Amino acid sequence: MVKIAFTEEEIDRLYEGQLSHESQSTRKKMLALYLKSIGIEHAMICKICRVSWPTMLSYLKDYIDGGIEKLTKNLHVGHPSALNAYSQEIKAAFVADPPATIKEARAKIIEITGLSRSIPQIWSFLNKIGMKPRKVGGVPGRADVEAQEDFKKKNSNQG
Repeated sequence: MVKIAFTEEEIDRLYEGQLSHESQSTRKKMLALYLKSIGIEHAMICKICRVSWPTMLSYLKDYIDGGIEKLTKNLHVGHPSALNAYSQEIKAAFVADPPATIKEARAKIIEITGLSRSIPQIWSFLNKIGMKPRKVGGVPGRADVEAQEDFKKKNSNQG
């Protein structure tokens, strides 16, 4: 069993972090260490947090090496989209002339930027920059104007 001495301040920070941190994986790490700080056995912590023993051991090693700061460090940054550089231009073009379909939006983005992306990537990018799909209504069928006038006359006399 790995022995770690926690201060009251660290226990409080672990408790608060496991409740309110924005990253779900960081909340899980902080929960595991909070449970460790209050004296729960490692096997039980693994069951509660649904992590394997090697994962639990990595949480403990991270805490020993760098404290809470190392636990909260986000190593999964991802790759920024090349479309981000053109987001203002794309948004301005779409505000001026909104596309009717996602395929039309894709064609306009290719025209503006020269970058070709798949439909799901375009959808995701547009959502990220705040562009939402427009809701469209149905187009009514052909109306019989004479029948409507007759209906109005009949109903207006009854009222």
